[in-house]
This record gives sequence, C-alpha cells and structure tokens, in this order.
Amino acid sequence: MALQTVSIKVFEQSQITSEVLQNTVSKINVKIRDHRIGDYTAALTEGQQAMETVMAMDDFVLEPDTTRFPRINMHYPTKEENKLDGWAWKVTVKNLNDDEVKNGPLYGRTVCLKDNVCLADVPCLNDTDVFSNWVPKTDATVVTRILEAGGIVLSAFAVSNTAAQGPIGNPYVPTRSAGGSSSGTGVLVATGQADMGIGGDQGGSIEEAMF
Repeated sequence: MALQTVSIKVFEQSQITSEVLQNTVSKINVKIRDHRIGDYTAALTEGQQAMETVMAMDDFVLEPDTTRFPRINMHYPTKEENKLDGWAWKVTVKNLNDDEVKNGPLYGRTVCLKDNVCLADVPCLNDTDVFSNWVPKTDATVVTRILEAGGIVLSAFAVSNTAAQGPIGNPYVPTRSAGGSSSGTGVLVATGQADMGIGGDQGGSIEEAMF
C-alpha cells in the first residue's frame, strides 16, 4: 500500500476571527473571557486548517477482487421473495474456487449483511430514500473475511427503524414488527433464509431484533 504525502496549506487569513467567535458563542449563551479569545480563535483556526487539509485528500479505496468473489444474480427483491420485507437488496457473493475455501470455518454458510455494510457494486441503501443512489466502491473488511473463510454473502437485510418500505415483519407475531434496527438478521435467520447475519448495535439494535 503506497503512502500519500500532502503539503499542509497555510491560510494567510483565517475565516475564524475573534468577532466571528464572539458572535457564535453569544448565540448559545456562552461567554468567553477576553484574555482567552485569542487562544480559542487560534485553536479553532488550526482545527479548520486540519479539516480542510484532510477534506482535500483523495480517499484511499481498496479495490475489491470481484473476479475472485463475483457478484451473482444482483436484484431488488420482489414482494414474493420478500414477504416480511427483511431484504433490502439481494445478491450472491462467494468464492467460485472451492479448493481455496473448502477448509474454511464458514465454508458453505450463508451470511446476510446489515444495509449499512459496504459490498462493492451493490447499492447500500441504509434502508432510507436518502441514500438510494449510493453504491460502494469497496468491500467492508468483514465482508472480505467472511468470503475468505468460505462464507457466502447474500447481500443486505433491511434496517427496521429507518425502513423506507415500513416496519420489518415479525415471523412469529404478524401484528408486531421485528424490532430494530438489525431486524433483518432476526427475520432472515429465523425463517431459514440465511445461516447467520452481520448487524450493528449502538443502543439495542441487535438485542431488540433478536427477541
């Protein structure tokens, strides 16, 4: 992996002046003592310069090996195959060379991904209309590790609490949702459509979807 070097741009005139600082903090009822204004202005200016330097850099994108792990039968799920709305998008990704993965710990196991995990060339919706046109250019690390371990990725499951198509159905109690936000894992594993799934939990997103 090549390292990129970037020359830091030094701004001759900062957009953050003492006047801008005082006007800003006054809007949130915060008062900065006069002898500290210079310190805060300097610190914010350095932060701004660092941010703009980083924003000007090219993103490093690891090119996925779509020859080794091709995307097969990618499509938006029909209602017939998505009765509980557990799928956000469908595709099959696996290593077609069994000799490379037949001894892997996940060999032959199917794994679904939460609809915020990058899978190159497959739309990542975050299950909301806001990201309807975003297609990742690389695979998340967890995706690569699953595939190298012999697993079969079945693409994205829906995210209940932001679902553009509405709540994810509960396979056991039709009048209830499957919880959220990692609801797709609960639904697809419970109904036998996937052996396991990758979710994410910052505040109950996995626990609620499992019960």
